[in-house]
Amino acid sequence: MLWLGFYFPQLPLSIFAGEQAVPLAVTRREKGRDLIDRCNDLAQAQGIHAGMPLNTALSLLSSLQVRERDRAREQQQLEALAGWAWQYSSRISFDPLLMLLEVGASLKLFGGFSSLLERMQQEQPAAADLQHWALAPSPSAAALLARYRPKTRITDPGQLPGQLADIPLQRLTRRRQVLELVQGIGLASIGDCLQLPRPELARRAEPEFVLLLDRLLGRVPDPRPLWQPPEVFEQRLLL
Repeated sequence: MLWLGFYFPQLPLSIFAGEQAVPLAVTRREKGRDLIDRCNDLAQAQGIHAGMPLNTALSLLSSLQVRERDRAREQQQLEALAGWAWQYSSRISFDPLLMLLEVGASLKLFGGFSSLLERMQQEQPAAADLQHWALAPSPSAAALLARYRPKTRITDPGQLPGQLADIPLQRLTRRRQVLELVQGIGLASIGDCLQLPRPELARRAEPEFVLLLDRLLGRVPDPRPLWQPPEVFEQRLLL
């Protein structure tokens, strides 16, 4: 199987498309503080940037329009895009800000990967941006590469260890306990973990982490819930 991942880094901001004519920021809650998650160009021109505390941002720009991240609307937008992408693959799954399509069976039908990607980018909905993509033999690898190494194309599972080697472990998992365990023995990247003998890694880290690596490299199945088109279509337009 081959999975095509599309990452939409600006989705938390673009769902508020009707408010882009003013300085706009989307916030997230982290460790009891409100932080700027993303902001538009008008806000950046005034010195606002991602990671800045909200209070600091408002002290710099009192007219800043602030919206909390709306993950429900983000998911709705992804599912609307999946309805369009259904013509290219019937196996569609999601990660946060990511849409994943299994396209191995579609490549012959659409004349190969380059032709498929070109067609999708030409026909993409106006609200979509299909520039952050990656092709890989496993959905986890496609998702990771689309986020951190876009436009990577891997069809041979044997190429995955080399392509993923220098990606920091924080990109693979955010579980503090796992990171503390592996960093405590001097491991900082995916490649560091792959160089350690598997029995030793399994002894020092949680079994779930070893399974995560195996799924990333396509060594074991990576079961994911697949999206299905709704039986009834309903949409509202807020005026």
